[in-house]
Amino acid sequence: MIDPIIKQQLQKSPQALQENVNHISMSMMERLRFRVGLLSKDALQSDISNQIKRNTYPMTLVTPITGKPVLANANDLHPSMALSLLTGAIGHPFYLLACRLIKPYDTVLEVGGTHLDLAFHTALKTSPVGYHYSGDLDNANSPKIKKIAELNHLHFKVLPD
Repeated sequence: MIDPIIKQQLQKSPQALQENVNHISMSMMERLRFRVGLLSKDALQSDISNQIKRNTYPMTLVTPITGKPVLANANDLHPSMALSLLTGAIGHPFYLLACRLIKPYDTVLEVGGTHLDLAFHTALKTSPVGYHYSGDLDNANSPKIKKIAELNHLHFKVLPD
C-alpha cells in the first residue's frame, strides 16, 4: 500500500517530482576519498544519517554512481541502505559477488539465508526483471523493503519457506 502523500507526489509531472524530493548522492571527491580509505564507512554513514534527518520532503531519491536512482519514502530509507547503494559496500561477500553477476533483465531466485535487507540492496543495485527471495521473513525491515520495492516498480517477491 502506497502512502497517499507518495501517491500524490508520483502523480505530479516529472519536473514537479524532481523539485519536491530530497536528494542523496556522493560527489566524485567523496567517492574517491572513500575508495582510497580517507573517508571511513562509519563517517560516511553518519553523514548520510544526518542528511536523512534533515530531509524536509516525504520522498528521497538516492542516486548511485551506477544503476538507476532509487526512490524511497523518507521514513523507510535506512542509512545503511543508502550507503550500500551509493558506495557498493554491501558488507557480505555473497551479495558483493551477486552484484557483479546479476545483470538487468535477469530473473533471480535466491533460496535460503537470513539477509533479506542485503538481498534487497542487491536487487535495487542490479535492477533485474524479477527478484524472488526465499528465506527468513522475521526481518524487521520487511515492511519497508516491500514499500520501496513497490515504489520503484521492482518485482521483489518474498516466497514462504
